[in-house]
Amino acid sequence: RTPAGSPVTAGTGPPSARATPTAVRCLRFLDSQQGFSPVGINLLLRALEGTDCGARSVWFRQVKACRRRPVTDPETTLLAHLFATLDGLPMLKRRAVQARVRTLLRAKGLGAMDAFHLFDVSRSGALTAMDLYRSLTWLGMAHLPVEELKGLIDLMDTDRSGTIGYEEFCGYFGSVDGEALPPPPPSGPGPCPAVLDASGLHAVEVPREVSESFESTGGVGVGPAPVGVRVVSRFVTKPRDWEYFKEVWSSRTTTSRALGSIWAPSELQGHRLQLKGNKRRICVGHYAAAGLRPPNRDWPAGQPKPCLISFKDTEAAGWALSKDMMALLDRACPAPLRFRHVWGKKEGGQALHVWEAVSLSAKHVGVGMVATTTEEPP
Repeated sequence: RTPAGSPVTAGTGPPSARATPTAVRCLRFLDSQQGFSPVGINLLLRALEGTDCGARSVWFRQVKACRRRPVTDPETTLLAHLFATLDGLPMLKRRAVQARVRTLLRAKGLGAMDAFHLFDVSRSGALTAMDLYRSLTWLGMAHLPVEELKGLIDLMDTDRSGTIGYEEFCGYFGSVDGEALPPPPPSGPGPCPAVLDASGLHAVEVPREVSESFESTGGVGVGPAPVGVRVVSRFVTKPRDWEYFKEVWSSRTTTSRALGSIWAPSELQGHRLQLKGNKRRICVGHYAAAGLRPPNRDWPAGQPKPCLISFKDTEAAGWALSKDMMALLDRACPAPLRFRHVWGKKEGGQALHVWEAVSLSAKHVGVGMVATTTEEPP
């Protein structure tokens, strides 16, 4: 100890801008804390450079056992990187990839949210290793070594589920050192998400060495299967007039002089009986009616009737499930990248919001619009 107010080391000036955050992280590590960010882990790696990884883990666990700390395995936190990496070079490489991806996303006019929904080609709500490889290749980062890809996934997968969730993706690529990813420019060069051509994303082939490296990883898949010409020729597609609807909104409780309502097609899986396995029906949007009756009741004469798009596999018999149906629908009618709010109003205690689909690529078109009674996207 030193007398109060005297410097610990004579002749030293104030700490540098880098020394202070490093000292704070080291003190937190000495205090057996486990809630470190990637930036904090990188600072600890610099401070502990030259020490044995196994010794770090043993020391931390023994000290933590003597204190009142949450019973959480450090290997399930970002401290696992500290116990498996000698220095900060791997972390530096991953941060370089992180910054590069941010730059490429902005160049394509994509925010982190739009990018996640675009890369989630299987619509599972999580990105697999194959999805991430395809996405990075499509962005222009081809030939990323397998080991670097594994390290990147390991750093992003904070809950150790084997896949990258929405919050994990946006938390990693949406910010760097707490700096949020700036929104895409409203105008100027480069495509906007509504017309972005992402058709090449589905065509990216994953090399065998990459797929084999992740075969043992839980939850890792390869996304939608390719659809050949012969498979497409088996399917018959046609519009079908529809008569079953459920009400989404009406003007009953508003002060509007004219009556109106909005309806969504219902019974898409079959009416009375379950739809056969070789057929699927696709909704193309909601319908507005001039009145309070379903649109199929008072539809104007001479106007196209409310309809759906029907798909049928001609080679799958009756109730047999078509194994190629979902692969075809993923290619021909992919879900929208997201929905854009185009109009909204609240009157008489009842709200109405109208949304239009943002297409997955320039080769797809969002047909119709969707209505909701809340501000949440469909």
